Amino acid sequence: MSSIKVNGIELHFDDIQQVSRSAAPILLITGLGGVGAAWGPLIPEFTPERRVILPDHRGCGRSTHTTDGLTISQLANDMICPPYLGRELADAIPGATFTLLPDVGHYSHVENPQLVHGHIAKLLTLHDSLSR
Repeated sequence: MSSIKVNGIELHFDDIQQVSRSAAPILLITGLGGVGAAWGPLIPEFTPERRVILPDHRGCGRSTHTTDGLTISQLANDMICPPYLGRELADAIPGATFTLLPDVGHYSHVENPQLVHGHIAKLLTLHDSLSR
């Protein structure tokens, strides 16, 4: 069990590691509030090869319970965070990688697909070399 301070709250997340800590993580986010444990039946499908990160939304589970900011926009903003928080989250998750893509927004895969695909290819090459 871990947590990170984001947008004035403690955001709880479970980090399930049935493989090495350097395994590529996958982040599973529930929709419209909820807890990471809701993914329960699907977790075994991912864990043989990947670490699974399961956050609890604000106001849910073990994250800060508050009546402020319980909007769809704020729930999304807790997960889509400014670069400095993305770096902090990556630092809190062993083996995670943080890459800041220049000159793109939340739809980077549409705005500059070549850039995104290039970074994904680098990450997959790195993961492949670490797993051998």
